[in-house]
Order: sequence, then C-alpha cells, then structure tokens
Amino acid sequence: MLAPDLGCKGFFGTGVEDWRVPAELEPGSYRQIEVNSGEISFQNDLTIERLDGQFFALGIVRSIRIDTVSIHRTTPGLKIRIDNRLINRIDRQLDRDVGLWNILQAPA
Repeated sequence: MLAPDLGCKGFFGTGVEDWRVPAELEPGSYRQIEVNSGEISFQNDLTIERLDGQFFALGIVRSIRIDTVSIHRTTPGLKIRIDNRLINRIDRQLDRDVGLWNILQAPA
C-alpha cells in the first residue's frame, strides 16, 4: 500500500468514513518483469493524485520469494519474503511521508 493512507495528504481518503483504494493501485496494472529460481517480480507504473491535489508519477515493484525450510530439522515449512520498492518518476523529491507498507493476509 502507498502511504500516507489517510488525512489531508492521504492517497486513500481523509478518514475511515471515506476510505477507498484508488484503481491505480487495486487492481492496478502490474506486469511481470522478472522470474528466477523461486522469485517473481511485478511492476506497476502509475500516476496518482493525493487528496491535496498533488500528482505523483511512481513505479511500484513487488517481488515475492518462496523457499522451503525445515523447522527443527523435522517439520517442513515455507519461508515467504516480500519486497516492495517505490520508484520516483517525477522531477521533484518525494515528501518524507510518501512510502510503501505491506499487509500480508493469509488463511489461518
């Protein structure tokens, strides 16, 4: 997700009552850019408007890697690594509060 999410400089709304995910992010337009030994990467190039009217041209690269592991050498398991990278495509420096954060939802 893109931060800040809420407030006068938010990308998702001013508060919980008007929170929404911009179509540029979800579903977005992610394309596969790399695959190699257990890792896959997708990139979304987008222009998005913040609530204060500023536009941002950004690239978001999401990489996912899954490895098998053994817990205490007996129990098989999986290790998942998710990396997010934000690319600034505008001619000004991004505000300090603009960044990425991640929510991983998995069934219990």
